[in-house]
Amino acid sequence: MQYDAANRLGADPEDLDCRFIGLNHLSVMNHAYLSGEDRIKDVLNVFNRESVVKNIEKNEEMDEIAKALGCMLSPYLQYFYLEKKMFHEERQQALGLLGTRANQVKKVEQELFLKYQDENLKEKPEALSKRGGARYSQAAINLIDSIYNDTKDVQVVDVQNQGLIPQLLEDAVIETNCVIGKDGAKPLRDTQVPREVLGLICQVKSYENFTIEAALSGDRNKAFLAFLNHPLVHDAVDAKGALEEMLEANREYLPAFFPG
Repeated sequence: MQYDAANRLGADPEDLDCRFIGLNHLSVMNHAYLSGEDRIKDVLNVFNRESVVKNIEKNEEMDEIAKALGCMLSPYLQYFYLEKKMFHEERQQALGLLGTRANQVKKVEQELFLKYQDENLKEKPEALSKRGGARYSQAAINLIDSIYNDTKDVQVVDVQNQGLIPQLLEDAVIETNCVIGKDGAKPLRDTQVPREVLGLICQVKSYENFTIEAALSGDRNKAFLAFLNHPLVHDAVDAKGALEEMLEANREYLPAFFPG
């Protein structure tokens, strides 16, 4: 998202100081400082036809939605804001030659593992671009470097909430800008969740919390509440049916849900 914003401004990504807040795969950028000036409105006024994430096709409607919400959106948010369109596309793909995304990734990884057996491999395999996760290696190295060398620079990582988003539990995991050093990650406290996306964030975190409680306890009611709170589940009967199907399909891995 930072590279996308820099591209829209014609700036070097390293010169852009962006503020992120939200959850993993559900974060927003609500500030983009360039030379001390917040340019987020300028970012949102420039439509970029290129996809930020190579394995997710760009929906141009997302730029319009982002402009209305007042913040740049993680590309994964299109699954919530363009649910019907994304479901249709994913279903058509699943029924076609490519198969589900899971099947695609499985094939890509099989191809990559074969290539990685070659000790003389010196170039990045083309198949890697289909896997997703661009720049994760760079992010990991930056994080290791900052912890080991106590650089105290700012990076975007997942940490405990600790009151940063008051509507969430203290120990809920959120994603935001943190100062990174030998003592770990310390969240900056100058960014608040825009109220335009607060409801979605709280709903998804509620789903995650109930999922954790269900996993630890084997409580089917907690699992049902997890399904019921997920923003992509719109009917209690569907939620119950999906839960029962999921539990039965994974019975051998989820013994806590099948006592006796």
